[in-house]
Amino acid sequence: EYTGGALAENGNIYCPRFGSVASSTILEFNPADGSSSELTPTGDYNSQNIGGCTLPSGKVMFQPRNSAGWFTIYDPATNTCTKASTKTLSTNFEHMGPVPHMNGNVYVMPFNGTEVAYYNEDTNTWTDVDVSSVISSGSGACQGGVMMADGRIVGVKYGTNGLFVFDPSDDSFYLDTYG
Repeated sequence: EYTGGALAENGNIYCPRFGSVASSTILEFNPADGSSSELTPTGDYNSQNIGGCTLPSGKVMFQPRNSAGWFTIYDPATNTCTKASTKTLSTNFEHMGPVPHMNGNVYVMPFNGTEVAYYNEDTNTWTDVDVSSVISSGSGACQGGVMMADGRIVGVKYGTNGLFVFDPSDDSFYLDTYG
């Protein structure tokens, strides 16, 4: 019903809908008292998502899971959703695992796609970096990502012994095998 979640500036966790177009709710969890409720936001909410992350503003970004969807910015203070600029996905589950970075951008790792994409909230723009030289289309490449202490982002390869490493300082990348 819901997938992933992100901690907003108000201290609550917000989880987007995974896939029912018939329901456009967001799950709100309050860790302070253990309560939860389903919210129906106003605005442009994509109800088919695969997770989320916190933006520098404290708002939450939800990541679409299908090519007909869009990245949604949710403002808990107003219970309003807007589109995060215009980013067209080329395939279902193109990206997985949004990673907030210390440089203020949010990076999404390739799953069935061949690009690392990053979003700048200040300018409301996307940048795509072609990584097809090491990631195949439709390969189920990375299950998500995590930022290392030095700022590089590691994507955990799906079904293989390897890591995908992306360096936001110069948009370089490589595969690192292990095992």
